[in-house]
Amino acid sequence: MSSRPGKTLLLLIFSLASFLVPYTVSSLNVALPAIGSDFSLDAVSLGWVTTAYILVAAVCMLPFGRFADIYGRKRVFLVGNLLFALGSLLAALSWSGQVIIVARIIQGLGGAMVFSTSMAIVTVVFSSGERGKAIGLITAAVYAGLSLGPVLGGFLTQLFGWPSIFLINIPIAVLVMLFTFMYLREEWIDEGNAHFDSVGAVLYGCMVTGIMYGLTLLRTVGGNKCYET
Repeated sequence: MSSRPGKTLLLLIFSLASFLVPYTVSSLNVALPAIGSDFSLDAVSLGWVTTAYILVAAVCMLPFGRFADIYGRKRVFLVGNLLFALGSLLAALSWSGQVIIVARIIQGLGGAMVFSTSMAIVTVVFSSGERGKAIGLITAAVYAGLSLGPVLGGFLTQLFGWPSIFLINIPIAVLVMLFTFMYLREEWIDEGNAHFDSVGAVLYGCMVTGIMYGLTLLRTVGGNKCYET
């Protein structure tokens, strides 16, 4: 992957993947009223459509990054795109609010795998003189997804319904996986003999989950009493 065309292709692959995840997050916010109306969800349940993704991604990003260092970053990146595509398909075909929340959990797992590996691979492949430009382009793709998401999400929801927001993810994720299979021959493993701290990962996940879930209870009666105390 030392040639210029190879690096350009790698940058294209990771830019597409980095665009896809934040696009889904920001575009879904526009479609929440339509989703809540279709499934008769209350405000709390509707909030979990977005919170489920954020929570899973926050819990899993650090452990998946370590896992990728040990077992292969390209492998984890591919699995992440596959999970994100499957989660998008399940979300588009959802028949209840509970199903779409499960789909968002699957998307969160995939998104954590993508984000924990893409930037790590770029920092390894690109030299110090090229790294800043490469990271800048991928960061621009992330913010492009965040910025264009509400516009595209509103457009798609208005014309084709909210499932189209998820359906459009599938061909992009498949394209990323095909490019990765066909053109990225290398595997990046930094610590093949290292040990994955599963106990630490579980404790970290419980801590983040407890904090975020606790914050959701602040507006309840018990939460208000604790806050006032």
